[in-house]
Amino acid sequence: MARTADGARSVASEAMLRELGSQDVDCTAARVAVDTAGFAAPLGQPVVVRVTVTCVVSVADLALPGLPGQRALTSTFVSPLDAHRARR
Repeated sequence: MARTADGARSVASEAMLRELGSQDVDCTAARVAVDTAGFAAPLGQPVVVRVTVTCVVSVADLALPGLPGQRALTSTFVSPLDAHRARR
């Protein structure tokens, strides 16, 4: 629902922290990358914003041979921008 690329980045970061926290996911490192290129598109053109979240989690508690001590989990989410709503 953000109207600016900076706003979209901010909202995505806040949502990532809120959702990971609500699910008790303990990331040793977390990163959110937001592709906001769609904000530069002319009105009327269908575009999307892509958000990629990476969370590094420890798997040391599993104690399975051959597993590394940490594992990076990544997921990408896509949300359409309203083609007729003003953007900045």
